Amino acid sequence: MQRRIVIAAVLLAIVGLSGLALDAHAAEESEMKLTSPAFKTETSIPFKYTAYGDDISPKFEWSNLPEGTKQLAIVCDDPIASTPQPFVHWVIYNIPATAKGLPEALQAYPTIKEPEDLKGTTQGNSGKHRIGYFGSQPRADGKDHRYQFTLIALDAELNLPPGLYKTQLDKAIKGHVLGKTVLVGIYQHKG
Repeated sequence: MQRRIVIAAVLLAIVGLSGLALDAHAAEESEMKLTSPAFKTETSIPFKYTAYGDDISPKFEWSNLPEGTKQLAIVCDDPIASTPQPFVHWVIYNIPATAKGLPEALQAYPTIKEPEDLKGTTQGNSGKHRIGYFGSQPRADGKDHRYQFTLIALDAELNLPPGLYKTQLDKAIKGHVLGKTVLVGIYQHKG
């Protein structure tokens, strides 16, 4: 009798643990994702998306946003640039949660009017004090620069004004962040 109880307890533990593994896997599968057809994470950013090339923004897509997401923002920076802080290449926010991504070569307007699903999206200032995307432009220092495109899910429609710098955006979204995910592109200028 005692042996049957032990066997039953072991079986229940195994079933319980396998259920936990399934739940953990499901949670992993539902994590917010940011992708680009232009490059995969931890691979090279194609030349045309750099300031040495066409200086246009890559196309981005996202999925599995946290429940309750009302708005999105993206910040791109280079943490090893030779500046005191990470050099900021793009600040874009007020992105409607219904949008599925950003098109390639998004115009550098302070407020986006089209496509329709991005209407109201706003762009801030890069480290070059200009509105919109500023492609990677590292010195020929022999280093792989890692451009971090960070997608941020927010719990409120903040409707922030155009032209914010990253530090201003960080302050404005404090207390509203539901989740973040990063897509890293690598670029090295060979001179």
